[in-house]
Amino acid sequence: MVNYSGGTSKAHQAQEIAYDAMECMYRDEEKAASLCRKALSIYPDCVDALAMLAEIESETVKDYIESMDKAVKAGRKYLGKDYFEQECGNFWGLLETRPFMRAMAQLGHGYMQLGKKGYSQAIEVFEEMLELNPNDNQGIRDTCLAVTWLQSIMKKLATCSSGTKTKQWQISCGPECFTIISPADRRRLKRPSNRL
Repeated sequence: MVNYSGGTSKAHQAQEIAYDAMECMYRDEEKAASLCRKALSIYPDCVDALAMLAEIESETVKDYIESMDKAVKAGRKYLGKDYFEQECGNFWGLLETRPFMRAMAQLGHGYMQLGKKGYSQAIEVFEEMLELNPNDNQGIRDTCLAVTWLQSIMKKLATCSSGTKTKQWQISCGPECFTIISPADRRRLKRPSNRL
């Protein structure tokens, strides 16, 4: 079993540096990246450091997903197969699982950025997260439901509009809601209103 709380192990030392990087991540990306590299020089599988570098250095969504997948794999390696079996349902409540769970969430969101090509993978990631942490401390349940719904709607729309040019749909995705807009509605929304 993993012993994360306290101690002087290389993993713990690297995680402490990763926490320092988190504190300056959005104020000074260069410093955060430097701290992440320092953490990785101490412990190459430091999940939070790998995840932050993915955020800072990835130039494409594909690069981001590959880097985040590497962070998730490092988390699986660090925790070990037995840990997953013993602690399934207790994740997030155990501090040592949080870097892994953060990386999982970021990986799922990365897949979402691919659009309909990535929805199935995002749903798989989010479902695993909910199995590991049914209390859903990260609020993944709502995201998973939204992506599942969006995937279902897109399949139905593709079926409805196959072979016709008039039934094309644009699906606008915002962080809080999904709206389906038909071409006719889109044109109507673009017209200036004569009403005051």
